[in-house]
Amino acid sequence: MSVDVDGGLAAIRAAGDFEWSWSTGDVVMFSGLMGWHIESESEYGAIIRTNFALGLRIAQSGADEGVVNHINFNISAKPDPDDFPGLAEVAGVFDSLVNMLTLRLGDPVDGEPVSSIGTRIRWDLPRVVIFLSLVRGVIWVQLANPDWQRQQEEWDRKFIG
Repeated sequence: MSVDVDGGLAAIRAAGDFEWSWSTGDVVMFSGLMGWHIESESEYGAIIRTNFALGLRIAQSGADEGVVNHINFNISAKPDPDDFPGLAEVAGVFDSLVNMLTLRLGDPVDGEPVSSIGTRIRWDLPRVVIFLSLVRGVIWVQLANPDWQRQQEEWDRKFIG
């Protein structure tokens, strides 16, 4: 299979249970909890080596002034665009992940197309906003700081309409 279902679910479940303050220290603690290794840090975030079985095996955090905005990672290998059975398999696994996470996290707040190339599902928890996306055959996860996410949405309303 081209998706690390177990690793992805473990990371998402741990993120849902984690006591986020969204300080840069949280990235260090969460990475340690997951068995991940921080490869580099800067004032703008960190590059983190994950232990996922597939995909890039890299997570990236984004930060601003010592506050972490988000952590992004993928949990699948990128299929060849002509591998229609592989793309269908990843899409089926994505649907199964949504169902499994719904049982664990409750109903998603939102499910929306990401232009014409994918889908993004969202769960709002008290301390983290979790996005699960399927874009061009790759499953991505974003763990977002709820304050940062609200700010992004406010800017979208203000500047995009």
